[in-house]
Amino acid sequence: MSSSYDIKIVFEVIPKLLSYLPMTLLLTALPLFLGLALGAVIMAMRESKHKALRAFAQFYIFSMRATPPLIQIFLIYYGLPVILLQFGININGWSKVVFAILSLTFNSAAYLAEILRSSFSAVDKGQFEAAASIGMTPFSTYARIIIPQAFKVFLPGFCNYAIMLLKDTSMASLIGVVDLMGGTSNYMSATYGLHRLENLTSAAIIYWIVSKALEIITNYITNRLGDSHKTNGWEREAFKCRH
Repeated sequence: MSSSYDIKIVFEVIPKLLSYLPMTLLLTALPLFLGLALGAVIMAMRESKHKALRAFAQFYIFSMRATPPLIQIFLIYYGLPVILLQFGININGWSKVVFAILSLTFNSAAYLAEILRSSFSAVDKGQFEAAASIGMTPFSTYARIIIPQAFKVFLPGFCNYAIMLLKDTSMASLIGVVDLMGGTSNYMSATYGLHRLENLTSAAIIYWIVSKALEIITNYITNRLGDSHKTNGWEREAFKCRH
């Protein structure tokens, strides 16, 4: 291990580690959007009139949020093949990436279900009455009024979770997935552990840049949405009808 810190090595290593970034982005994007779809289902169950569905959704959300993602990755990686083998299904040949995506998806669904629920709850219930007063159908009400307004509330939370998920993907390296963190570990091993601190700093800079890019994109979209939804036509018409 080097006794001195060499900043030049940090910038020399960054281009080499960038080759592992696509895997990290894949481990972020797929669980994010698969988790969003599953989270929408969990949210619907959470808001269901059926007690059994509500109980299951509440238990699922609490369980995913109350246990560390690292344990969830290990449980899926080691436990799922054992469970499915009892039913004659052998998945031992599956890629480690698949197990990482599955575990991160299940975890994402719990958080995104709550973000979705709070986003829709933030929309004033009077919007339904206003839309009905000008003859809009329930489908049009959701498509043109409720969802656009909920989306503005949802987007910042979604982005914050995406940044958190980006960092959580580093845990996939512990089951052998060669993402940015796994690639960094392999690179340090190949160089016999020299300049560990510089290599880790290089990885940290890449994570920081991607996270900052996500934040900038979200702020831009949020600001554009704020400008485009000021006093929409349906709001003016609803105001006329109600007054």
